[in-house]
Amino acid sequence: MATLLRVRLPLPPSVNATNTPMGRRLVLTTEARRWRRDAPVLLGGWEPPAHTPLAVTIKLEVPALYRGDIDGYLKPILDAVIGKNRDQWVTSLSVRKVRGEGWCDVAVEAVEE
Repeated sequence: MATLLRVRLPLPPSVNATNTPMGRRLVLTTEARRWRRDAPVLLGGWEPPAHTPLAVTIKLEVPALYRGDIDGYLKPILDAVIGKNRDQWVTSLSVRKVRGEGWCDVAVEAVEE
């Protein structure tokens, strides 16, 4: 597999902390809006190649290891790194959570068919 991207991003808010009620609807929290704005800048305009199966490896560095669901962080990370309409090209996903300072390390590789 060829490595296409290695990047360190700030840990996004968990999906459970992404929305807040406002009237009768849900809106993005300030933290979620900030992360969605800043993550693409840190990626420097990177986009995965079209029609290429991808393997994604994510290491979550969280302040409290046994707090929060591991899968609650995945959607914002995958949407930022892979793209909202390209998730179907991720054929392998590996995630681990370790104690840390609030970062996520992401590696994207092209999968040989």
